[in-house]
Amino acid sequence: MLHEQKSFAPHPQGYGRLYVVATPIGNLQDISDRVRTVLGTVTIVAAEDTRQTQKLLNHLRLTTPLISFHMHSPPAVKSKLVERLKAGDDVALVSDAGTPAISDPGYALIEKCTQEGIAVIPVPGANAALTALVASGLPTDHFLFLGFLPRTASKKEEQLRALRHLPYTLILYEAPHRLKETLHLIVQIFGERKAVLARELTKVHEHFLRGTLHDLLDYVEQHEVRGELTLLIAPAPPAESREPWREENAYKKHLMKELVAEVEALRGLGIRLKEAVRIVGRLTGTDPKMLYRAYHGKTSED
Repeated sequence: MLHEQKSFAPHPQGYGRLYVVATPIGNLQDISDRVRTVLGTVTIVAAEDTRQTQKLLNHLRLTTPLISFHMHSPPAVKSKLVERLKAGDDVALVSDAGTPAISDPGYALIEKCTQEGIAVIPVPGANAALTALVASGLPTDHFLFLGFLPRTASKKEEQLRALRHLPYTLILYEAPHRLKETLHLIVQIFGERKAVLARELTKVHEHFLRGTLHDLLDYVEQHEVRGELTLLIAPAPPAESREPWREENAYKKHLMKELVAEVEALRGLGIRLKEAVRIVGRLTGTDPKMLYRAYHGKTSED
């Protein structure tokens, strides 16, 4: 069913609007006049970390109330925000830094609002992945954002092997204490390829390392790397590239295995299968029927 949103037209039921607000990733001078206006006029700000967002509001000399909303928030928090929106309150959704819903839990609230007919309005701004990409010197016409790789070595290796032949620039985030291990695995799977490590973007210690994967690995083995990290890997050379649809299909199968594992984890907590499938499907935007079939070892073509 088609749903039409006219973002700034009055809602027939008097609903408020959810503003998805990007905030600076390090340099407060990157904040826009529109972000300042929205954060100052909404009824409440839903923040991933209220302490972090309070610093931003203090800098802007704003006194807008905050409510904590993060990946561990109970469902009641999301319900409360939706109720306030339906009551006519405008709400701003922010993450600790950058664009909400990119590697953070904002997606669940945004999805619920779209289902309830509440206008969702993006207020664009900083994003570490795109900021790193445009300055990387790597191809920007086709790229794939991966967020954070799985933490376990086996799952990380499985995902990387599914991606190694794609003709796209790959962008991922990594924590400093896992960087060396991750680079070792990437070098093992990808071989020699151009790569860029971007650190502390927009901050006073902003730092780009451009070279090959081996160059980056040599560097991190000799230096302690700290801060917020974005790693970019050049596309597979034409001789190594395979049909994109084959690799994308392999990647989708890998992701489905991850989602089935999430269902199994919920089942382990005593949650019924139907409810576990519904929860994972809602949080990830996956068709529950497809997820249910995958859980029982069937394919979407069954």
